Amino acid sequence: MDDNCEKRKNIESQLRILLQEFLKELNKSRLLSNISVESGFSHDLTLDSLGLDSLSRVELFHRIEQQFEVYLPNTLIIQKEM
Repeated sequence: MDDNCEKRKNIESQLRILLQEFLKELNKSRLLSNISVESGFSHDLTLDSLGLDSLSRVELFHRIEQQFEVYLPNTLIIQKEM
């Protein structure tokens, strides 16, 4: 396996864990079955499908930016499924 593939799997795993912990903190009654540490994200997963309001989205994006030392544009936070 090449380096880029290994890095991507590591980042995906960290992101899944971050998302699961975030949802638990929000006291969600269930975690979606398509989000697990063992499997990849499905392409149809949206912030809307997670039931996140705008404040929760801002908090989630802030955590992602801190953990991965990246910048996410504000337009990503307000994008909704059309």
